[in-house]
Amino acid sequence: TDRGRPQHHAAAVAGARVVPNAPTRARPVVKAIIHAQTGAPVLSIAALRGLQLSPSEPLVPIGPPIAGPGYTSQRVAYRSQGLRVTATVLRPDSRGRHRLVIALHGYSSPATYANGGDAMSLAIPLAGHGVLVGIPDYRGLGGGDPDPRTEPLPIASAIDSLNLLELLLADREVDPAHVGLIAHSMGGNVAEVMLASHPGIRTAVLYAPSESQYSVLYLRRPSYFRGRPGIGTPEQDPALFAAMSPGLNFGGLHCRILLQQGTADPVVPAGASVIAARELSAAGATVELRMVHGATHDLDSPVWATPLAEGTSFLLQNL
Repeated sequence: TDRGRPQHHAAAVAGARVVPNAPTRARPVVKAIIHAQTGAPVLSIAALRGLQLSPSEPLVPIGPPIAGPGYTSQRVAYRSQGLRVTATVLRPDSRGRHRLVIALHGYSSPATYANGGDAMSLAIPLAGHGVLVGIPDYRGLGGGDPDPRTEPLPIASAIDSLNLLELLLADREVDPAHVGLIAHSMGGNVAEVMLASHPGIRTAVLYAPSESQYSVLYLRRPSYFRGRPGIGTPEQDPALFAAMSPGLNFGGLHCRILLQQGTADPVVPAGASVIAARELSAAGATVELRMVHGATHDLDSPVWATPLAEGTSFLLQNL
């Protein structure tokens, strides 16, 4: 094995690369996501799909825009469940309507978080190719309001991300028919929640997504769930953990998805991507799973350079 070169292959997993031959069951229609605090926590994918949109405040710029190579970066604030949350928007310099991608970062604490987190490096190449990219910080990060801890962390982050998506879909420079996701680690789980609850997503690229079944995710990341009212343990309430899990509630999908997972990842087990590939394929998505030989969890290592470039190309081709 040449350790200096990234070696990856399509995994030979049942259902890992499937083009559905028959129509899948109809997906629930999602009207949008509310921005006002309802008082009741969102503790299932079904509840997330049923949220209604209240008249929303627009994105509010924070500070001046910053010019980049072929795009402009703008910090923004908006409302999500009554909370002030923040994001970064990368807007291409080219005129006309642009394809839209939401870039989703992995877990970070307020003490260590930098705006955009590890999603920024995923977003910049897309903006350079004329894609408008929104990068939500998630509640409690980037100067937004603290997390009230009413939902499991990935679902709360998905609510903030879906609200940003809805606001950007109303942007005159966005083509709403061309929407995608790119994500890493916990952000990959946030993306899975979005895929399960929003029918307008055409494609997604997920790097080492966290476990799609929350009874399993709880074992590795109990802090995502503890301290939230009404949430115990998977042993105490297996039905609740099943209802919250995107992997068990994808519904019918009609999108193309690339999953890439490092074989030497010490954080997210490689089996999580194998299971997610099967679940997404069973729901009707066209899924490709690539195992990146020798790659760990951090995407800034040299072994990830080629897979990251391939992920960008995959997204551009399928948006």
